Amino acid sequence: MGEPGIWIAGRGTGRSRLDFHDHQRALPMIHTVDSIALLHQIAGMEAPANPLVSVIDFSKVDLANVPKEASFACGFYSINFKRDCRLRYGRQSFDHQDGTLLCTGPGQVLSYTPPESGAASAGWGLFFHSDFLATSELASLVHQCTFFQYSENEALHLCEADRFTLDALVRNIDQECRSNDPYAPQILASNLSLVVNYCRRAYGAQIATRNRHQDLLARFERHLHEAMAPAKRPTLPSVRECAEAMGLSTNYFSDLIRLETGRTPQEHIHHVLLERAKVLLATTSRTIAEIAYDLGFEYPQSFSKLFKKKTGLSPLAYRDGFRSQATP
Repeated sequence: MGEPGIWIAGRGTGRSRLDFHDHQRALPMIHTVDSIALLHQIAGMEAPANPLVSVIDFSKVDLANVPKEASFACGFYSINFKRDCRLRYGRQSFDHQDGTLLCTGPGQVLSYTPPESGAASAGWGLFFHSDFLATSELASLVHQCTFFQYSENEALHLCEADRFTLDALVRNIDQECRSNDPYAPQILASNLSLVVNYCRRAYGAQIATRNRHQDLLARFERHLHEAMAPAKRPTLPSVRECAEAMGLSTNYFSDLIRLETGRTPQEHIHHVLLERAKVLLATTSRTIAEIAYDLGFEYPQSFSKLFKKKTGLSPLAYRDGFRSQATP
C-alpha cells in the first residue's frame, strides 16, 4: 500500500464541491468530499463495496486523476498510515521514514501536493462515515477520541509491532467490506473498534513519553501569568489561545495538560486565577470590583460567582476570614 503525496491537515472555509471533470483548473479553494464514493472517484478507483466504510491502498491511486495542489474537506472520519513520506503542517515539515498514523474527523481539511517523482509510496487509508457509527456502539468510542482533531505535526509515529497489528486489522476490514453475509456488519464494527482502540493506546503512550512536552506545564503557567500581568490590561486567556501559544491544537494540548495535572486546561486556568485572587484579597485593600478587573474579568459578578463556586466562599467572606485569622 502507498501514500500519494504530501498532505496538510487543518481547517478552512471557502469550500466548494469538486467538479471532477474540470479538475485541471487547480482552483484555489477547498473542495467538499461528502461521501466515500466521491473519494473513490477522485482517486480514480472503482466504487466502494461498502458506501460507509472503505480501505484505500494509496499505491493504487491514479495520481493523474487527482487535482494538483488540491484541498479537500471530507465529510467522514479517516485513519491514514503513511510511510517514506514528507508531511507539512503550516510552514513546518516533518520526515517520517518508519511510518506515521494520522486520524482526521469530519470537516478537517486535507491538502495534497503530488510527489515530484510521480510515484506513490507506502501507506493506506481507512475511511468511515458517521452514519456507520450510528448503527453500532462505535459512536461513543470515537467521540471520546480527541486525536481525530489533532494536527498533522501531532501525528503518531508507529513502531513495527503496532504497524503489523494495524495492517492485519485493516486487511480484515477491507475483506469484510466486500462481504454480503449477515455477520459482516458486526464483524466490521468489531474490527474497526479494535483499530480505534489500538490508536488510543498508541497515542496515549506517545503523549506520555514525548520529551519535547516536558516543559509544557511551565510554559503554560508562564503564559497565564504574562496574560494576567498587572502591568497591562489583563485578559482571561481561552484554552484555544493558550494552545496556539504553545504551538499545539486545542485537543492535543488539553490531553497533555490533563495527563500532567489531572485537570483540564480550563480548570487549570481557573486554579491559577483563583490563587492569584486569594493573594490579592489577602494582601491588598483593593475592592472586589478592582480585583476582578485586575484579573481580566469584565464584570465583577462573574469573578465572584466563579470564586464562590470553586472555594465555597464569596471573595468578601474569604478576605474577612483571612483577616480574622491574622488578627491576634
